[in-house]
Formats: sequence, C-alpha cells, structure tokens
Amino acid sequence: LVAYSAILHYDVKDVFNSKPQDTTQLVCVLRQTELAGILSLVYALLLHDGPPRHSFIPPILPPHILSITAAAMRTINNVSILNLKIVQTCLGAEGISLEFRHVISFLL
Repeated sequence: LVAYSAILHYDVKDVFNSKPQDTTQLVCVLRQTELAGILSLVYALLLHDGPPRHSFIPPILPPHILSITAAAMRTINNVSILNLKIVQTCLGAEGISLEFRHVISFLL
C-alpha cells in the first residue's frame, strides 16, 4: 500500500486544490474500508494492553513492529496527499478517532 499510494500521489501538484483522477479507485476503497484497517492494525500492535497510564514508560519495540508502524504512517500520509478530505473523514470516525489519538500519543 505504501508504494502504491506513493506512486499515485506523484501527479498531485497542490494538495489543497487539485483533484487528480483516481482511475484505480484506491481512494474510494480506502474510504470504504476505513483506510484498509491500517490504523486499527497499528493500534493492536502498539497498544494491545490498552492505552498507556500516565507514568507509563513505553517498551522498546521490536524492529518489525517499528517497520509496520512506519509503513502505516507513510501510507496515511500518501493517501492524505491524494485526498485529504477522505483521510480526515476516516480519522474522524467514532472508533477510529480514539485509536488515532492513542496511537499518536504513544508514538510521541
């Protein structure tokens, strides 16, 4: 998904004004599947014990978890370049927005 979404966004000149033709229907599929469940996957990998406590010191993550998380964030970024409105809608959905906040808080 990272490579595919990266290839598609090369035609985008202005993120906020242009609407490139999505002949592959990738953006439509990602909207229908809540970004292909990418954020839920990252949430499950990073926060399988629930949200961290206030005095929580995050564990050192294995390289494979870090690479999956980085690929997921790159994919979300690439899709945002393709269609920012779709990503904002998906990340603002009821369950996903909470997962997004927990993941970002954990990563920061």
